[in-house]
Amino acid sequence: MFVEAEAVPLRNTVVIPYVQAAFDDQDEPVSAATDISLQITLDDLAWWSSVLNQARTEGELIPGVIRARAAMAAAQA
Repeated sequence: MFVEAEAVPLRNTVVIPYVQAAFDDQDEPVSAATDISLQITLDDLAWWSSVLNQARTEGELIPGVIRARAAMAAAQA
């Protein structure tokens, strides 16, 4: 499904066990590991957002299936 939506997967993830106890009263992570994982994932998301925004302003990437059909039609002509 994500491939069809042309989604870009993030390499890092955040696992928050016992989510009810994972954050303090100011909604900050209690665990340093959770805080670090969240920051890394958000940094990755911001980076990808910037890169993809730039790429998309340069023009649409025509889906591979359409390019493949055009190439096959050209090869058969």
